[in-house]
Amino acid sequence: MSVSKESVSLWIALNRVQKTIYTDIEGAFKAERFPPLSWYDILWELENAPDGLRQFELEQRVLFQQANLSRVIQSLAKAQLVESKPALKDKRGKTLLITSKGKNLRAQMWQTYERMLEEKLDTRISNEGAIQLAAALKTLV
Repeated sequence: MSVSKESVSLWIALNRVQKTIYTDIEGAFKAERFPPLSWYDILWELENAPDGLRQFELEQRVLFQQANLSRVIQSLAKAQLVESKPALKDKRGKTLLITSKGKNLRAQMWQTYERMLEEKLDTRISNEGAIQLAAALKTLV
């Protein structure tokens, strides 16, 4: 049994779209002197977890692959965007929390991110098309 040409074409299209949009958003962040999208991704997940997250939980939630997550977290902590506290159930572990400074930066970055998503998605696909595409893609995971 071999993979269909249609599946190969889909795989290539998915990766090209993700790479192109990701690169364009990164470029917009760089132009506005913002940190990379990986930072936004982590700040977003922490902001949506009021009790914080352990590093392994964060790793499971982020949208983009974080090959060096520990180093990125250290950079975020050094910039005072996140802080770590002893985990409630396991005092040896650490829980990561977003700081007020981190929330402010994420909100500023969202303005650029939102603009780019509107430019790259809203102007190119209808709401109905987006719903259908998202539903189809969800069947793959």
